[in-house]
Amino acid sequence: MRIFNAQECFWLGQRGDQVWFGQQFTQLDGDSHHASHFSLTLMLKLIRQAAGKNWRPQEIYLQTPYLGNIRDQSLSQARINTTQGFSAIVFPRRLLSLPLCPVTETDYNFDYNLLLASAPPLSFADSLQQVIAPFLKERYPSVQLAANLSQMSVRTLQRRLTEDQLTYSQLVARLRYQKAVQLLGDSRMKIIDIAIELGYQDAAHFTRAFKQWSGMAPQHFRRQS
Repeated sequence: MRIFNAQECFWLGQRGDQVWFGQQFTQLDGDSHHASHFSLTLMLKLIRQAAGKNWRPQEIYLQTPYLGNIRDQSLSQARINTTQGFSAIVFPRRLLSLPLCPVTETDYNFDYNLLLASAPPLSFADSLQQVIAPFLKERYPSVQLAANLSQMSVRTLQRRLTEDQLTYSQLVARLRYQKAVQLLGDSRMKIIDIAIELGYQDAAHFTRAFKQWSGMAPQHFRRQS
């Protein structure tokens, strides 16, 4: 089958007592190893729905030149063949007769949220937030910096934000608030550390801003959450 416009193909092939779960992108660019690794992870997860969550492949083929920084440690024991023109996981044919284990609602919600978080933004404002987010720690990201990163003039950037009914200062405040809520969810982080992550000089300035955003102090917000 072909997946939308990525020209990505999947197939099953048999060779003796082994089955090859294959995947291939017909068009590749310099960063294609990320997409290839993501597909490999999905394929492995699907096999484990039948073989069990601890199943480990013995042989893997990879379309891209290198494996990169895959987090799944179970792949460290597999023989990995790179630059093969396709990606594949080899598994015993007997697994084909096993039923797929039902996915729990918790697993589904986690996978859906993970996929949603990796999706490209749908609006210019959301895209701009992604661009300036890494610069929050370096104090307030200026509108000129945002324009340079977006490869447009300040005037054009502000006009595009107006179409989304936002000013640049409102966008930065929204980004800071969203990031603050995320960091407050980690009880190990101190308020001063969160303030620094968001570009504030001290906890007092951050607390004052957070009260304006949410109507309560960050400590109170954390306790309620």
